[in-house]
Amino acid sequence: MTTTSALQLLNDQRQEDAPGLDLILRHHGLLTVGQSVAEAAWWFIAMDRACQMQLLAESAGNPRHMSHEQADVAHRQFSNGNMARHNFKLLADLVCEQEPDILH
Repeated sequence: MTTTSALQLLNDQRQEDAPGLDLILRHHGLLTVGQSVAEAAWWFIAMDRACQMQLLAESAGNPRHMSHEQADVAHRQFSNGNMARHNFKLLADLVCEQEPDILH
């Protein structure tokens, strides 16, 4: 996927009021969008964690893959804007609690 086609895909998803979108661009890294900064940040964090888990699973041997049905259930359960904003707020509150001077 070229950078131009990735940006077009992001624009199309934004116009369809999609909750969020994650892309991995070769030689660029992760790119996420959401309906808010909090959503986009959470999608980025979640995708980064998923990439880390994938690398760990592959380095440990032969990982088990989810079926399409399992992936559909996970998508319905976890990919909505409210969940993303809530999870980001929990994480941001934890960071602010542990690092009270972070915003000063």
